[in-house]
Amino acid sequence: MADNPGKSATQTHSTNLADQAPALVWLADANMLRYSFNNRWLTFTGRPLEQELQNGWTEAIHQEDVIRCFSTYSASFKAQTEFTVHYRLRRHDGAYRWLVEQGVPRYAADGAFTGFAGSCLDIDEVLKQQLEDLYKPSMIEQALNEELAATNEELSATNEELVTTNEELVESQHRLETMVDDLAGRDQKIRSIVESAPFPIGVYIGREMRIELANQSIIDVWGKGSDIVGRTYAEVLPELRDTGIYEQLDRVFTTGEPFHARNQRVDLVVDGKLQPFYFNYSFTPLYSAAGEIYGVMNTAAEITDLVVAKQQVEQSERNLHNMILQAPVAMCILLGPDYVVEVANEKMIELWGKPVKAVWNKPIFEGLPEAREQGLEQLLFDAYHNGVAYHASEQPVQLLRDGTIDTIYQNFVYEPYRDIDGTILGVIAITIEVTEQVMARRELEAREAELLLTKQRLEEELEAGKKLQAQKDSFIGIASHELKTPLTSLTAIIQIVGNKLKTSADPYIPTALEKANAQAKKMASLINGFLNISRLEAGKIVMDKQQFNLHKLLEETVDDLGMTTQGHTIELADSATTEVFADREKIGSVVSNLISNAIKYSHKGTSITVRSQVEDGFVKVSVTDTGVGISSNDINKLFERYYRVESSQNRHISGFGIGLYLSSEIIKQHQGRIWAESEEGIGSTFHFTLPLP
Repeated sequence: MADNPGKSATQTHSTNLADQAPALVWLADANMLRYSFNNRWLTFTGRPLEQELQNGWTEAIHQEDVIRCFSTYSASFKAQTEFTVHYRLRRHDGAYRWLVEQGVPRYAADGAFTGFAGSCLDIDEVLKQQLEDLYKPSMIEQALNEELAATNEELSATNEELVTTNEELVESQHRLETMVDDLAGRDQKIRSIVESAPFPIGVYIGREMRIELANQSIIDVWGKGSDIVGRTYAEVLPELRDTGIYEQLDRVFTTGEPFHARNQRVDLVVDGKLQPFYFNYSFTPLYSAAGEIYGVMNTAAEITDLVVAKQQVEQSERNLHNMILQAPVAMCILLGPDYVVEVANEKMIELWGKPVKAVWNKPIFEGLPEAREQGLEQLLFDAYHNGVAYHASEQPVQLLRDGTIDTIYQNFVYEPYRDIDGTILGVIAITIEVTEQVMARRELEAREAELLLTKQRLEEELEAGKKLQAQKDSFIGIASHELKTPLTSLTAIIQIVGNKLKTSADPYIPTALEKANAQAKKMASLINGFLNISRLEAGKIVMDKQQFNLHKLLEETVDDLGMTTQGHTIELADSATTEVFADREKIGSVVSNLISNAIKYSHKGTSITVRSQVEDGFVKVSVTDTGVGISSNDINKLFERYYRVESSQNRHISGFGIGLYLSSEIIKQHQGRIWAESEEGIGSTFHFTLPLP
């Protein structure tokens, strides 16, 4: 049995029973609105369910039977009593058939009135048979004989009747007056039925469509007030001009052909504003007893809410489709248990590698047969039949794209696609291809594994280098310590010999002893450097910090080195008188080392300048020469242990590359900084800073 969506369980049960009945069956609610018709009814009328719902079914009633039918129908609903009514109903082929309809009230378990249930039987053939039996020839002949005998009797009684004619005329006058009163009562009764009907009804008289009758429902729909009776349809609803409705009414009046409209939009002025409404409505001609059309009856059902709701659903579906088509990721909707592709955006089509016509409006596994038996069928089944969403990360899927089977990796979601009632209609698929990312990650993982092996190998080599360096440092420390004792003795012997041979007449002896003493000092300096490196690596070098005048230390160092240097001029310029908190001896060794390097790497006869100045809480000491300079490749490595600049200009210069390294470590332990600036062929400047106390 076809009925309105949203019915209750009781209504569903009633529906199932009605479909098994041999009659035309209907169900109505407590407001006289029919909400269900069985299949026999719909087959008889040939009309879809939506045209029959509420009061749409009345459009098929013969116009001469409408008022009588509704009079009985309305009275029974008000009294909640059973009823039987005969009326003609238009069959699917246009023929009107006589039906007998019976209705009984229905009640809920708590006794509340819930409406009526009714059934109809087609009695048209039965009536025709009765008429045929009534007018069979034998019966007519017998009736004529009886009528002839009666005529003789009547002729003889004519005189008597003439006598009583005047009396009968008076009696007829009384009967006529009674009939007029009865007709007036009937008219009032009909008006009462129309006015109480729950759906809009209007009766318009004449071709000018003057409103004869309008119930409250149609007055409310029009929103024109209650003083509309007696005015023409065009006067009450001028906004309907040029909409074709005036012409529809006139055509019904002039041709006698009823007009029916479905889901028709009608714009009405309500509360001073033109507003859209939607109706199912009918214009039915009204005939006089002489068979002439004297007016038109208008019945309607407002369905604005239903149409608007349907439009909103359709708009929502369009919005969803547009969103999918414009989405920045691959998306599609698969409808029904066959997962038919209803919509898919360009990114999804590109991912599938198929022409649009090969997949659109087809079951997904028909358009993508190679996707079968990869586990996707079960995932879609769970989403559609069980409402289980599925989220996949980097799932491989093999697809035939551009004639080649490709393995692609996807992050995708299968989400149940539901209607407004929560019924699952299909599956929404959202996919992001991550094949490039997966391949890149795998390559990165392989490289990381290779780098890890390289790192382990380098760490092993570094550890071996550290051990070798430790052995080397240990040897240098031991050797330096062992060399220091004999060197001290040698230096003492040279000094003693020098003192005893001061008066020697041989000029070679003083010069030789001076050179020997200088070489002994140089060796002592080298040995002390190695010992300091050994102590530094062992963490045994100690900074004996105290406050002293840096300017004074610079003066002393410049003077001492100036006395032993014959080929260069060392000058102290722009020196700030500054107190610092540091190890005086070790800072002095740093200055001495920088000046000694400047002497070694600059030409004889050139000058070396020492400066100091205060900058941003630090004192900066600079030693500048005009020597050979340092290349940009070497300048950043100068302070590394044992690093020496190798070039044709300094191969003759001795050294182990420990002086700058020691100087750098000493300055770092004073929270200072040491660096060099140089240009090849022009000279170099070495700087270091110490924090001010």
